[in-house]
Amino acid sequence: SGNFRLNSFDAILLVIFVAIFGIWIASRRGYVAQSAILLVVVLWIAVNGAAFYGAGVRDASFIANFVVLLAAGLLIGGRGAFLLSVMTILAGIGLALAEELGLSPAVYTPNSPLIAIRDLSLIFIIFAIFIYQLISGLENAIKTTRAGALELGEANRELTGARARLEENRAELILANEQLKRRAERISTIANISK
Repeated sequence: SGNFRLNSFDAILLVIFVAIFGIWIASRRGYVAQSAILLVVVLWIAVNGAAFYGAGVRDASFIANFVVLLAAGLLIGGRGAFLLSVMTILAGIGLALAEELGLSPAVYTPNSPLIAIRDLSLIFIIFAIFIYQLISGLENAIKTTRAGALELGEANRELTGARARLEENRAELILANEQLKRRAERISTIANISK
């Protein structure tokens, strides 16, 4: 039938979407470092939670950890990515053990290669978005750096011109000072003669 029912998995996805939207707002307000850490944590929990409720370590969402690790490296640095890598390996071991012991709810096992490629395609799309964002960010950083270099070059030219004018003024002042000394000496000589 055409009725939509919100199940627990859909509700969790909705909560994750709202969390990511909140993180985006926080980053716009200047909480960039905190937002980056929170985004990586939310993504990591989302992909590993989806793997737990899906097909475990064989689930396409577990493969999405590569995207989360890339995001961690870009957003929070190498140490954060390394720590997350260790946590991901431990999570993978935990997922495998949960499946072996029958603790995983494993509600989804792909029987069709079309279902598997659908899931992997979603991972590739997310990865492509991250790559696009990375490249856009780098291009913007290059543009900003070039604009800053042009501004510094212009400021340097202005300072060089100001220095040249100061040197000219200094030379003129030295010449004027010499002329004043000669005049003072003449006046002094005239004053001494008239005494």
